[in-house]
Amino acid sequence: MENKLIIAPERMDAAKWAFHFSVLASMISILTIPFDALIIAHEKMSFYAYVSILDACLKLGVIFILPYFAIDKLKLYAALIVVVSLVIRFISSVYCKRNFPECKYKFCWDKKTFKEMGTFAGWNFAGNLAFALVNEGLNILLNLFGGVIANAARSIAYQVKNAITTMLSNIMIAVAPQATQLYAQGEKQKFYSLLFTASKIIVFFYLMMAFPLYFYTHEILQIWLGTIPKYAPDFIQAILIYLMIRSFHGPIDAFFLTIGKLKTYQVTELLILSLSLPISYLALKYYDFPLYVVFYIMSIIEFINLLLILKWAIKIGGFDLKQYFYQVIFPCLYTFICASSILYSIQFYIHSQKITNINCIIISIIIQFIIFMPITFFIGFSSKERAVIKSVVKKKKQDDK
Repeated sequence: MENKLIIAPERMDAAKWAFHFSVLASMISILTIPFDALIIAHEKMSFYAYVSILDACLKLGVIFILPYFAIDKLKLYAALIVVVSLVIRFISSVYCKRNFPECKYKFCWDKKTFKEMGTFAGWNFAGNLAFALVNEGLNILLNLFGGVIANAARSIAYQVKNAITTMLSNIMIAVAPQATQLYAQGEKQKFYSLLFTASKIIVFFYLMMAFPLYFYTHEILQIWLGTIPKYAPDFIQAILIYLMIRSFHGPIDAFFLTIGKLKTYQVTELLILSLSLPISYLALKYYDFPLYVVFYIMSIIEFINLLLILKWAIKIGGFDLKQYFYQVIFPCLYTFICASSILYSIQFYIHSQKITNINCIIISIIIQFIIFMPITFFIGFSSKERAVIKSVVKKKKQDDK
């Protein structure tokens, strides 16, 4: 930290405090994982959603109360995030202990179980390590070549990224327990059907959020922040390209987790994803590329990684690639082409008329949402899937009455 990162000398002490508090908050979050897993395994998704909302609200509340304290804001923010982590940890543990009889501390020694769990967790950690190294490593690279201004822009872009990623991952979390049950029961066709439908829903949800963000990046930043920070628009648009590719990754990840064969898959992730760091460093150091190129490099590497893990899914787990293309890739591609053509035309008209009124921009974004939904419904989903959606909506209306 002291030798490599570009930090103002007078803020070094605050940076150290923030780092140590961040490590502590991460440790608390790790201790909360078993309780989250238990809640998801029992499919108590309403409680999981309430806790997630509470977590977000508490972190937002932390930001609002900062101005009322006459102490270093960075130190206080980091400390309060630790408090939020403790609160969430306490609520989750109390709920689990009251509702799930198996949630009890018991000392035991089962060598076989420990070995199986250790192997599973170890290989899963390898893939997650690569993902963390790339995302945080690129932040260090941006600091080295662009200073704190680039870090600030990256932070804004990653707020957008994290908000989208959280929403998409929650869809997969809700689907994962049922997918595991179907696979364990030998219902392979239903398992694939559920996995592929979830994959399409994730991609469509992503596109619904990404289109207005990409087309109106400057306008949204103007509304959100008032002043558009340097690098931020380019970073956000590049991150959205990366997330487009990443949106196909979740269901494949769930496939490997379900069949329990992680070694080759996670080693591939570790080796391939890690390439982003040295390639990005060379691009910035020797070829004078703009800073946002690191996110495009990350996107290309992620695409290569996706192709390779699909190959391993076929070879190791008998993944049905033909069905995947017909049920996921082609419908998503058709939807993307139709939606992007129409929505880009709207955006082009708005910009050509030099319309800058905020209300007009907001109305345009709402119109894009309204147009995107029927395109997705009739092009993206099959007739069988549309029938299921209609029945769910009809049942929901009857329950509300």
